[in-house]
Amino acid sequence: MNCLNESDLQSFLDRELELQLAEEIELHLAVCPACHERFLILKANQTEIFSMLDEVATNDLPFEIPPFQVKQRNSKTKRLIFTCSLAASLLILIGIGGICLNNQKKDQKQIENISRAKYDITRNTDPNQMLHKNQIIVVVTDASGEVIETSVTE
Repeated sequence: MNCLNESDLQSFLDRELELQLAEEIELHLAVCPACHERFLILKANQTEIFSMLDEVATNDLPFEIPPFQVKQRNSKTKRLIFTCSLAASLLILIGIGGICLNNQKKDQKQIENISRAKYDITRNTDPNQMLHKNQIIVVVTDASGEVIETSVTE
């Protein structure tokens, strides 16, 4: 086996390797004094770091974690946010209402023309008499919805 790099030595020291690879590294450390020396230096560094961490952890530093607090907004900010939200909602509703009314007016335009045509034709005729005779009112309109011709069939 070739000499080990720092990464392999650190992984061996941290016990992160598979069993077979760890055994191979252990055998190599037994026969290679250079790798064994580097391993001992890494182990000493690790021991020193752990002891320093223990010292820091055992120091009784007086500190207290403050409870979590949500920052309270002032009433002016709340009122402004509420007003803007309300205004935006109203604008959306007005826009939807305008679209619906516009579509409804398009549909009513044709109906209004037909009712006007019916009125023109039936103005001098009794509606009950037309119903009994099964008369049909025919209304011809152009592309823009204007009435071109009306007639009554029998």
